[in-house]
Amino acid sequence: DKTSQHADFSKHVLGVFPHQLRRAWNRQIFSGMGQAPMKVNTEAEMLEQIENTPGAIGYLSEDKINERVRKLSVE
Repeated sequence: DKTSQHADFSKHVLGVFPHQLRRAWNRQIFSGMGQAPMKVNTEAEMLEQIENTPGAIGYLSEDKINERVRKLSVE
């Protein structure tokens, strides 16, 4: 939640601050209506999750992106 990539994505793509996104997820989780986003420790784990989870979104260095994932640039 505290990476610059997460903050940029939250603000520029979703239009909310990271703490607002966390609050929305907490409401979904505690109400039983949603499941927490998966957290990973490495870019290799992130790539594997993105490749194997339909609709997944994650943050990767450009050199880690392959043909199995789609790139979305956030300016």
